[in-house]
Amino acid sequence: IHGGRLDDTRLLTAAITIPNTDGTGWSANVLPNMGSTQEVSVDYSSVTAESITGGLQINMIPKTGGNSYSGTLFATAVNSAFEGSNTDAELVARGLRPPNTLKLQYDVNPGLGGPVKEDTLWFYTSARFTRSANYIGGLFQNRNAYDPTKWAYEPDTEGGAFSNAAEQSVNLRLTWQVNPINKLSFFYDQHWRCQCRTTAALVSQEAANELEYPISDLMSVSYTATPSNKLLVEARFGARREEYAYTPNNLQDPGRELIPVTEQGGLIPGLLYRGNGLQSPTQPYQRTLGVSMPSSAALSYVTGSHSAKVGFYNVTAQRTSRVPDNAAHLSYQFNNGVPNQLTQRATPLYRAERQKLD
Repeated sequence: IHGGRLDDTRLLTAAITIPNTDGTGWSANVLPNMGSTQEVSVDYSSVTAESITGGLQINMIPKTGGNSYSGTLFATAVNSAFEGSNTDAELVARGLRPPNTLKLQYDVNPGLGGPVKEDTLWFYTSARFTRSANYIGGLFQNRNAYDPTKWAYEPDTEGGAFSNAAEQSVNLRLTWQVNPINKLSFFYDQHWRCQCRTTAALVSQEAANELEYPISDLMSVSYTATPSNKLLVEARFGARREEYAYTPNNLQDPGRELIPVTEQGGLIPGLLYRGNGLQSPTQPYQRTLGVSMPSSAALSYVTGSHSAKVGFYNVTAQRTSRVPDNAAHLSYQFNNGVPNQLTQRATPLYRAERQKLD
């Protein structure tokens, strides 16, 4: 927008920033729960002073419930039976690789709200369940997967390799009208996410990472007051936690103790196979926990067409990352089955960071 960068975008829920501690504060590994969202406010120019950047400000405003019970349900699902193909023998003969195809996708998003006490306390809660799985064109399961005595990739043409990602979330908002002037809101949003063996064109299924999010939640408290028809007082505090782990310490994972191999030649040049842990991270089996705590307070004075606003906005964050020592810290490179290179990584590794934004 207006020549801005992706890094300038800020995503908020109930006016609380929800990005994790990666990068410059724009990345958020959460799937928005639209079942609990009343409206989405998008500011693309002339953003207010609370923003550190001039990029998009996207605020998802949760539903509050009301004096009557109501609910919504959105549900959709599709599998490979719903997909057609225009690939024919002529295209294959001309060198067209098989395209990616659909395996399974679904999205179920119910919501329910109503009064706890009429005219005083309301609730709204919603859940979302999603999954997306797609076959990778031209890539098959490895017949030699998890066999420590085998070092070659042997495709099983009866079983296609596929990417697989799933996410579930549930949230709750409580709104308390203390009196005609003062109002409190409490919001909690919990996510469970797994990019489970999410393979790609050059990553065999057994070598794909398990990218899991053991912790992913948002907690916030908001206070608003209107002491007069010209004054508005606002205060907010939140805590956003996110822990992600590339192929976490799972002793039952049969590929955990196998050395990964990258084949330069072979059937699929550049293919990573055999052991897992090297697909995405700079260090295998990385586990990172980030916690950010935004807070703000403001006093607005509005009179006719003029207004003034004073206040503060603050975010503190900390992140720790641990990389243990295991088999994936040694990897091999083959050329048509002949070893020609090995890579060793300096582990274990520990990093700690603290960030502060005023």
